[in-house]
Amino acid sequence: MNVPFFCPKHLFAKHLRMSRPFFLSGLILACAQTAMAGDYRIEWLERPWDLRYILYVTDQWSVSVENAKEDAEKSGNSVLDRYWWKALFDPQVFFQSRDKWARVGDGLTAVVIEFERDGKVKTPHGFGAPLYGKIDRLLGLYLAQGDFATQPRYSLGEWFMGLGDISTHWAPGLCDHKTIPGPFAKTDDLYLYGPAFKPTPSYMTVGCREWAYQLQNPNRPYIDITSYISKKHDPDGSGTYVRSIFGWSRFSDEPKPVIGKHEQDWYCFHECPGGDKPGLIPDIKAWAKRFDWHAPVPPTKAPTFPDPPAKSGTYPYEPKLLYAPASPPIQKRKKEQPALTRNQSPLSLSPNERHG
Repeated sequence: MNVPFFCPKHLFAKHLRMSRPFFLSGLILACAQTAMAGDYRIEWLERPWDLRYILYVTDQWSVSVENAKEDAEKSGNSVLDRYWWKALFDPQVFFQSRDKWARVGDGLTAVVIEFERDGKVKTPHGFGAPLYGKIDRLLGLYLAQGDFATQPRYSLGEWFMGLGDISTHWAPGLCDHKTIPGPFAKTDDLYLYGPAFKPTPSYMTVGCREWAYQLQNPNRPYIDITSYISKKHDPDGSGTYVRSIFGWSRFSDEPKPVIGKHEQDWYCFHECPGGDKPGLIPDIKAWAKRFDWHAPVPPTKAPTFPDPPAKSGTYPYEPKLLYAPASPPIQKRKKEQPALTRNQSPLSLSPNERHG
C-alpha cells in the first residue's frame, strides 16, 4: 500500500489502528487536510494543558490489558506511536459483578489519570520516566515523554470541537474512534452517533457528547454514564449497563460525581460527594436525597445527541443545587478570547469560540 508522500507516519499509524472499515479513505482525507495546511509536520501544540483528569470506565478491563500487552510485545520499544496505554496503569476502582454467572475478576473497572497543571501525570504508572499530557496539531491527545519526533507517545483519543452552533451544549470533548465522526459516519454501524447505529445490551449508548453535556450543565450535579437500552432492544435484560467510556474534567470545571447503573446496581466511580469513597450505592433515591438532589432518570433517547438531521434528546432533571456539597460554589469564569493565541489551549475553547 502506497502512502501519500505528504502523510506523516504518525498519521498513517493512527488511522491504521482504527477499527472502522475503509480506514484508508479517512487516512487520505486527514493527510490531505495536513497538506492543504501548508505544513507536512505533525508536532505538539505549544499550549497550556487544561485537563485535571481523564477517566476510563469499562467492563472489559482484563481483556483490554491483555490485548495491550500483546500489542506492546509485538511492536517493540522502537515504535513511537503506541496504543497500549492501558498496560501502564493499575485500576483505582474495581467492582466485582454480582451476576450469578460472573467469574472472579468480571466486573467494572475505573482508571483515573490525574495531571499537574503543567501536564505532568500524577498517577503512578509503569512507563519508567515522567509522562505528560500532550495535544498535537490534529487535536489528538497523548501521554508522552516529551519530544514528538524522537520519543514515544501513547494515544488516548481526539479532542473533538463539535459541529458548530448545534453542538455548543455537548462539545468540546475527548472522543475515541467510536464516537468521533468520520468519512463513513452515515454507514458505520459502530459509530455511536450515526444513523446506522443500533442499540444493543453489549454496546454503550452514552459517549463523549453526553459526558460533555452533563459536565458543562451547571444545573446537573452529577454525570450519569449509564447506557440505557429500551425494552425493544433488550427485552429480557435490565436495560441499564455501564460499558466502556472515557471521561474528563478541566481545572476550570466544577467537580461532579461520576455514577452509573450496571444491571440492578448503582455505583459511584469518581469524585463521590460528601467525602464518600467510590463504591456501591445501595439506594439511589436515598443517596440523591442526602445531597438534596433528584435521583437520576434516563434521557429521552440514547444516544442523546446523534448527528443531524436526527433530533437530540434531553436529560430530564429538576435542579435544586448547582454544585455538590463537597465542592466549592461555582465561580463566574472570565470569558476567553475567541482567537487561539499562544497562551491559550484548544481544550479550553468552547465550540462558539472555536468556530467564531
